[in-house]
Amino acid sequence: MPERLASIFNQTFQNFEVIILDDCSADDSVQILKAYKRHPKTVHFEVNAQNSGSPFKQWQKGLRLAKGDFVWIAESDDYCDLNFLESQVHLVKQQDLDIVVAETKTVTNGKITGRTQHPVFKHENKLKITLDSFLQCPILNVSAIIFKRELLNYVNHFVHYRLIGDRVFYFEAFQTKRIALNAHTNSYFRKDGESISSLATKGMEYLDLYYNEHSKFAYEAYRDNKIDKILYQTYIKRFFNRVNNRLTKSQKLQVAYFKLRMRYNMDLKKPR
Repeated sequence: MPERLASIFNQTFQNFEVIILDDCSADDSVQILKAYKRHPKTVHFEVNAQNSGSPFKQWQKGLRLAKGDFVWIAESDDYCDLNFLESQVHLVKQQDLDIVVAETKTVTNGKITGRTQHPVFKHENKLKITLDSFLQCPILNVSAIIFKRELLNYVNHFVHYRLIGDRVFYFEAFQTKRIALNAHTNSYFRKDGESISSLATKGMEYLDLYYNEHSKFAYEAYRDNKIDKILYQTYIKRFFNRVNNRLTKSQKLQVAYFKLRMRYNMDLKKPR
């Protein structure tokens, strides 16, 4: 966290405000954060008395407090180059963009181990986030982006998700908006230990929630006429299979799996 905070407050671009939020951390995070409570750049400092149970509730709180033209969700585990904001703001204005994504490097145990390929840039010269990225989360590290605050006018549902709120947020706020990759600055995406998003070691309860959130997201998109029936069903099949392929034979004999399978069959029949 000290590295994260230093990479924020020591930016070469200094026309920004900082909103510091802590979701009742169980470690010494609050003590580290307190050093910045009265920093001239800090406009809000809030520590929850009880954990909210979802990072996206914290996102919502911060987004409501944000007043600038652009927003940067700087997650606590990541860090960036000191020219990050200067370079990002320059590019977004120069090319009249809605979102700009910094080059993203993965970091494991303090060492740079690779480059994160954001799915939205699978095709070169990508100018907009379109429906061809619906089946994948378009941006894999929120810390790497800045975006126009006016895009928040389009978000409604993301806060109701515990696991995939980022994916829902991108779909609601960024769909059809102008986006570009910025090769002139770096965001560093820490990948130490087991990723929260990895399904490899998750139990049945987690996998059940994971599938339910994806099916809910797909149905909301279909209901709101943002995707068609074929894309909805393709999405449902993809994420059921992602869960199904990670379950053991013994797990597939459990009542919970039978209920999940029944729910999947009903989900496929929802669009009429």
